[in-house]
Amino acid sequence: MTKPFGNADQVEKDSIVEADVCIIGAGAAGIILTTQLARKGISVLLLEGGRESISGDSQSLYQTEQTGIPYFDMTACRLRFLGGTTNHWGGYCRENDPIDYEARHNLGLQGWPISYKDVRPYVEQAAQILGIDAHNFDPREALSDYPDLSSGLLDDRSSKLETKVFLMARNKRFKTDFGDELTSNKNIRVLLGANVVGLNVGEGGTDVSSAQIKTTNGNAFMVRARTFILATHAVENARLLLVSNTVHKTGIGNLYGHVGKYFMEHPVVASGLFFPNASFPKVYSHETMYRIGVNANLSLTREAMLEKGILQYYCRFVPLYGFEDTEKALKKVYDGSLHPLDQRMLKALTRVTQRPFDSMRVLGNHSKVYSPEPIAYSLEHRIEQAPNPNSRIELSEDVDALGVRKVVLNWDFNELDYRTFTIGQEVVASELVRLKLGRFESPTLTPDVIRRSAEGHYHHIGLTRMGASERDSVVDATCKVHGISNLYATGSGIFTTSGYSGPTMMIVAFALRLADHLANQRGAK
Repeated sequence: MTKPFGNADQVEKDSIVEADVCIIGAGAAGIILTTQLARKGISVLLLEGGRESISGDSQSLYQTEQTGIPYFDMTACRLRFLGGTTNHWGGYCRENDPIDYEARHNLGLQGWPISYKDVRPYVEQAAQILGIDAHNFDPREALSDYPDLSSGLLDDRSSKLETKVFLMARNKRFKTDFGDELTSNKNIRVLLGANVVGLNVGEGGTDVSSAQIKTTNGNAFMVRARTFILATHAVENARLLLVSNTVHKTGIGNLYGHVGKYFMEHPVVASGLFFPNASFPKVYSHETMYRIGVNANLSLTREAMLEKGILQYYCRFVPLYGFEDTEKALKKVYDGSLHPLDQRMLKALTRVTQRPFDSMRVLGNHSKVYSPEPIAYSLEHRIEQAPNPNSRIELSEDVDALGVRKVVLNWDFNELDYRTFTIGQEVVASELVRLKLGRFESPTLTPDVIRRSAEGHYHHIGLTRMGASERDSVVDATCKVHGISNLYATGSGIFTTSGYSGPTMMIVAFALRLADHLANQRGAK
């Protein structure tokens, strides 16, 4: 029997809500943890600061001051309501590579306290939940139904290049996919509009005794639980630890100052052109692959990364057909947002009517009845960002509508990031020229060019990193916050390194792993 979601505004003011496990945040991690634990017979209270749909008052709580490299408006790139950012997730999935977990001391990289083999079983479970096949991260498996594409892979022709694929999880919206279970499982209680504004630490300083809750409509109460799990978002998890400083003056889990450090993204720089000849394999055309639900990119092999002393790098090839301006004009004509006599509409109509052949090519390409040959490819260079203590968040003196100190984000790069961009581009370019597949017009990616051009992927990684010791991390191998017996954190904030992958599938995998750990601790079935 289903029940409606609870409303935090209807909880008795200044009361104490009792729970066994309290999970804070109903995005990918929080929903997976909740449903997995409930299926094992464990009672869960799931708190979500937002409501069932997006609202301005909730989104505004993500307002962030910024320094360093310009970054996205946080109120626009994260979604603060039931389902979290899965509500606009593009579906790109890839697992971390084995090298992503390994220490590389010559580069100053700390390894994870766990290995690829520890996580792989949970990747397979996550892939099943997301409707993809975890074996298809092998490009030959992913393209087994497309022999004309798989035959063009360059892996056997170059010792330095490797094809890496992302699979597409289509239309996965966790609010929809798990909504019935969240309302029907007797072990689950969901409270919407419940913003956690602080964690109270017990007298001994080694456990969280309760969480302080406020709503945007003025209600306030507390939650007391045996176990608390932070699953809000990388930035928000760190923020909550930092503001909870009544006992630990620098914040919970922050004895050695690691909370809020090592903010990582997957930076992208669009720079340069590649002019292919007829031999360049179509498997590397971003548009060709997108149509079949696979994203194939040219990356470097493990051996090449180790030899060159760089992190993960890949190049995406975005086709240019010469009719892009006509395509934009057609969109203006058909989207209906402009008045027929608007000068922009008249200009667009002129473009379309004066270039009928280009218009036919655009329409043929979009309807998939015509596959034009690109005149060039625009190059998009993407890297794994290095963990950098200067890339971080701190707390502002300004507070939000709930009285919580706002975040100041400083996104920054270091020399390893610059080196990875520059050398990655050089290796891909030299190998494609050596294989006689075309020519490049690519300016050198200098630090200045990178800082001015870099954008992110809305991937917020780090800030509560995993490690073997509180001297170099915030959570341990089980995701428990160092020094606190009943507090865990999950999501991409725990990632020790950013790796190559989009984080969502890995967030699901780590949530599954944490659910197993907690269930085993309690002897649950």
